[in-house]
Amino acid sequence: MRFRSVERTRAGWRETDGFSLVDALVALALLAITLASMGQLAVVSAGANLEARHTSALTAAAFDKMEQLRALAWGFDALGLPVSDFSSDASHVPSLAAGGQGLMPSPPGTLETDISGYCDYLSVDGSWKGSGPGVPVGSAYVRRWAVSPLTSNPDALVLSVHAGRLPPAGSAGYALTGAVTLTTIRTRSGG
Repeated sequence: MRFRSVERTRAGWRETDGFSLVDALVALALLAITLASMGQLAVVSAGANLEARHTSALTAAAFDKMEQLRALAWGFDALGLPVSDFSSDASHVPSLAAGGQGLMPSPPGTLETDISGYCDYLSVDGSWKGSGPGVPVGSAYVRRWAVSPLTSNPDALVLSVHAGRLPPAGSAGYALTGAVTLTTIRTRSGG
């Protein structure tokens, strides 16, 4: 079936060929395919945007913890004697002056499991929720850290911070997603 149209010219009205029902259906099908593809693209884009937001938050959280650890005393005094903070509690934000491990070498596995004194929890907005091993209500992220002496230099420490996204509340198991790990070497300074 073809539709006819009428158009006005200087000479008057004239009948022109229009479009068929098949033409209209093909155009509608192309439009539907295009809109469906754009919808899928929007969903994929939103998911990638959310993942990027989590990665940025985890990177900032790991960096903040690394700076907190680097702020603990590890140097030499005026007489050249080593000064080491082995008592601050870095599992609190800000660090507490006593009651913690400070820069003591951490036990094995502190980057893989929640070990008291070597992990803390943050909400989705990055505010501190508490320290572990139990996950406080409202926590979205966990930070774990390890302090290891550098075997080739007794005046140097390897500091590692591992930050990851916690699974939704009530999920079976405890696997972190989207984890970020920062590692640095800290040497004694001052004197």
